[in-house]
Amino acid sequence: MATAIIGKEHYRTELISSNHHLTADEPLANGGKDLGPSPHDFLMMALASCTALSVRMYADRKNYA
Repeated sequence: MATAIIGKEHYRTELISSNHHLTADEPLANGGKDLGPSPHDFLMMALASCTALSVRMYADRKNYA
């Protein structure tokens, strides 16, 4: 489960998942304070990590390096 908490600071959002605490924010050019990756960046990182993990699992199952 994930929780998103947004306060009165523009765009800064605290994200909590299990025991992991992250901050999302928008860049300065978009009105944020650039205190963390943007939601778009988090989405791109999620897709990249899912792809990398899938390739690693496939390589492990096929006994590739």
